[in-house]
Amino acid sequence: MKEEKSKDETIKELRQKIKELEKEENERKKVEEALKESEEKFRSIVENSHAGILIVGEDYKFIYVNDELCRILEYSREEIIGHDFREFLDEESKQLVADRYIRRQRGEKVPSRYEFNVVQKNGERRRVEISSTVIKDSAGKVRTVAQILDVNERKKAEEEIKHLNIILRAIRKVNQLITREKNRDRLLKSACDNLIETRGYYTAWITIFDESGGLVTTAEAGLGEKFLPMIEQLKRGELPGCTRKALEQSDVVINKDPLSTCTDCTMLENCTGGIRTMTVRLEYGGRVYGVLHVTMPAEFIIDKEEQSLFKEVTGDLVFALHNIEREEERKRAEKKLSTIYNLSKEMALSLDLDRISEIVLDATEKVLNFSNVDLFLLNEEKNELRVKDARGLKEPERYMVIPLYGEKGISAHVARTGKSLNIPDVRKDERYLLGLKESRSELCVPIKVKDKVIGVIDAESKELNAFSEEDQRLLETLASQAAIAMENTRLFSEEKKAREQKEKSRKEAEFYSDVLGHDVGNINQIISGYLYLLENAKDEETRKKNVRGIKKSIMRSKRLAESIKTLKIIKDTKIEKFDLNKSIERSIENIKEYSDREIEVNLDVDKKYYVKANDFLDKVFFNIFENAVEYTFHDPVIIDVRTEEKDGFCNVHICDYGLGISKEKREDILENLETLSKRTGIGFYLTKKILDRFNGKFKIKDIKKGTEIVVSIPVINGGSARNVHAKRPDERNEWGGDES
Repeated sequence: MKEEKSKDETIKELRQKIKELEKEENERKKVEEALKESEEKFRSIVENSHAGILIVGEDYKFIYVNDELCRILEYSREEIIGHDFREFLDEESKQLVADRYIRRQRGEKVPSRYEFNVVQKNGERRRVEISSTVIKDSAGKVRTVAQILDVNERKKAEEEIKHLNIILRAIRKVNQLITREKNRDRLLKSACDNLIETRGYYTAWITIFDESGGLVTTAEAGLGEKFLPMIEQLKRGELPGCTRKALEQSDVVINKDPLSTCTDCTMLENCTGGIRTMTVRLEYGGRVYGVLHVTMPAEFIIDKEEQSLFKEVTGDLVFALHNIEREEERKRAEKKLSTIYNLSKEMALSLDLDRISEIVLDATEKVLNFSNVDLFLLNEEKNELRVKDARGLKEPERYMVIPLYGEKGISAHVARTGKSLNIPDVRKDERYLLGLKESRSELCVPIKVKDKVIGVIDAESKELNAFSEEDQRLLETLASQAAIAMENTRLFSEEKKAREQKEKSRKEAEFYSDVLGHDVGNINQIISGYLYLLENAKDEETRKKNVRGIKKSIMRSKRLAESIKTLKIIKDTKIEKFDLNKSIERSIENIKEYSDREIEVNLDVDKKYYVKANDFLDKVFFNIFENAVEYTFHDPVIIDVRTEEKDGFCNVHICDYGLGISKEKREDILENLETLSKRTGIGFYLTKKILDRFNGKFKIKDIKKGTEIVVSIPVINGGSARNVHAKRPDERNEWGGDES
């Protein structure tokens, strides 16, 4: 019974075991199915991961890679599996990654996450981040499992943000500089320094040009002596390609390949090894001041925001340049204006038209820097502009007289309208009257007293558009100050003339009163004496002699009246071509007829002379002959007359052998003719006035015995009697023009 029970128990246990085994099998199947499902999920996750997944064995070689890693490296699985991972790293990363790989396999503690560079199949470097760990497989072999993320774009974005932040800091510094720096050259240099000191740009350089394209100044940072060849190139007018292109357009000029496009540039060596250039012109209000160049890493140069910031900083910089230029122009204008006002004080005090004209043209030449200037004054009677003074322009290059109402003449137009003209190109203006040779531009302003034009200041230049609005404003200011000074001169001259005329009239009245009193009184005394002698005469001969004396005194009285009349009308008499020889001959006949003395005249006339005179010349010679007779106390009265021509004058030498005139008395006669005539008679005074009208003169010479008087009169050599009145320097009207 016992044996049978044992068997049943055994069967029962076996059945129990079978159930347990079946349960285990079912569980194993479930586990296998779960594991299979898990493996499929893991494979799906690995294969579709956004990270590169890799497994590397103990020999540095890849055992497994997913599709993303293939994409990152741009190699196929076949080109990766079985290859040493170091083949796919750049030189900088090989040692780093291999060192950490070995140390991690040894069990050393090393960072599990870090960055390095991989090299793609096309040779381009990519920045990646690795997260790795070490496991052992079922065989106990060490395996490195890692996840690779491509952080190149992220890094690039981070670098771009960092770079743009640097540029923004540079812009802030430049803006801070702009607010405090008022010197152009210091501003440009500091701006270049600020652009490179933040490491935003490698180098920076600025070129400033004048309006004709000539180099004005440069500034640089990061170049030093390397920039010197470029300065010399710019001085020669040889612009690099990027500069020329920037000057032609407002957009930023990007040079992605300077080695092939800028072969003629002296700065080419600074644009190698991943360095590129960016250039933009400095422009404000339509005026181009120059160009700003920078060099920078190639990866940032195509960024639109980078270009926008670059253009922003150049805009701020050129605005500062514009303000500095305006401030400098304002200071220069203020200085010029101050100088003009200081000169106006001198003009106002001079009361001399020649000096005023000289000051005005000195100011245009030295203060306004105008090289070729005319000052015209208006002659209202003749309706013409006449040159008063000039600078730079030669006489053949300009019109001395311009009709006010002629068809041409910019200066005449300004004089008519009273409004300034600034002509940028005289070749396009039909009113232009040829002045300066090769003239291109002209500035003309009126000289006005209230609304009345009295003249113009006219400047010309060989450059197009040479005169600015500021030049016009300053020249108009100078003209207004000149007008005040000229008007003061005119008023002073008129007042002075009025005073002189009043004084002259007073003296003339006094003179005639004294002369008449002196001469008429003498004649009356002589006549009274003759009448007394005539009444008491004992014989016929004595009576006849006294009658002749009375007649002679009456003739003298008549001649005195004629002389006074001559003095009154001489200035209005007509000058003509006059026969000098006949005048001398008539005067000799008249003195012989007038005098009861024996007179012998020795006439030595070298040729026939015609002079600028009229009938009053006879009175000159008669007065001199009469003086010789009066002061010669022996008979015969000998008079020598000789003629000669010299320096455009006919000199008539008249010598007598009378008492002579002492040196002191000669000087008294010549210096005090008006007052002397009150004491000695009207003869010499009348002689001087007549000769003055003829632009002639006389002098009394010192000889051993007697007196020699030399009369000099302008001679005509066979000329016409028309227009023979030559003006003397003192015969000018109040504005410097001729009276006639």
